[in-house]
Amino acid sequence: MSSVIESVKGHKYPAKAHAENVVRHLQSKISSAEADKTAVFISGEDLELYQYCDQTKPVRQNRYFFYLTGCDIPGSHVLYQANKKQLTLYLPDIDYDDVMWSGLPLSLADAGEKYDVDQVKYASELKDDLASLKGYSILTTDINQFNSKYQEFLIAGDENLFYALDESRMIKDWYEIELMKHAAKITDKCHLAVMSALPIETNETHIHAEFMYHAIRQGSKHQSYDPICCSGPSCSTLHYVKNDDEIDEKKRSILIDAGAEWQCYASDVTRCFPINGDWSKEHLDIYNLVLKMQQETMKLIKPGALWDDIHLHAHKVMVEGFINLGIFKKEYSVQEILKIKYRQGSSLMVWAIY
Repeated sequence: MSSVIESVKGHKYPAKAHAENVVRHLQSKISSAEADKTAVFISGEDLELYQYCDQTKPVRQNRYFFYLTGCDIPGSHVLYQANKKQLTLYLPDIDYDDVMWSGLPLSLADAGEKYDVDQVKYASELKDDLASLKGYSILTTDINQFNSKYQEFLIAGDENLFYALDESRMIKDWYEIELMKHAAKITDKCHLAVMSALPIETNETHIHAEFMYHAIRQGSKHQSYDPICCSGPSCSTLHYVKNDDEIDEKKRSILIDAGAEWQCYASDVTRCFPINGDWSKEHLDIYNLVLKMQQETMKLIKPGALWDDIHLHAHKVMVEGFINLGIFKKEYSVQEILKIKYRQGSSLMVWAIY
């Protein structure tokens, strides 16, 4: 199965544009002269063994590193020199003993074709390249087990770098949006598959397995987060982790909170529906209210809209609905209830009602 989706064929993940975004935001915090003598260095995640075990932990790539490379190869590093606009990807040195077991790694030439970078080198060259940048401020996010051998050259934890990285990642370009859409498309099919299979499922684990199966079958090997698959009263536990209770008709409701990931870009979808397809009055009332919240807030989403305003409007719609349903007392106004709830710091989010 190809890892390149149809909508981005012929294009590379725009790593160089992302690096330029970071420098542009960095220049809003430091002088142009300082920016010209600045380099950004980030190490990706690497393989790590579980303690007292010969198996490695699953690798989830460092998001900052991926933003600047589009590369998910463990043990890689990236260096960007602002004044040269030069982006260099460093791949791990070839472990020839491992080649017999794992096969040949991606070559430098193939990596140069695949990734939007100016140079591809092996990590063995990295120390000399960093040492050659005398007079430069080489910024990195932190010192960890993956970059500690280079710490003499690095400035870690610079708040301007974090600002630049976060501001850059906040607004997605067209390529990133396509990756997010694809993750959502996979997730949509997974949710529908679980609903279709529900008549033969007898345990929450079956729901979990069904979702994972259909995600992997579509090429998504990672979930954005651990799926929440629950039934009955457990649906009111916001971050339910068991996913192993028996499912029977008495529980009435199923909730799935799960989202597939595609190349480090996430989806996040929650669905709640009756086990046998028959809605109770209470469940349908709440379902329709949440649907109304979604429809009204979607209309408010536009350039320049504030997230807080949209979030507050969702709460207002919900409180009005609760008053009409008799869940909240009619003697209190919407504003009074919102004021009380916000003062107490408690959430008004509705997840499930049985």
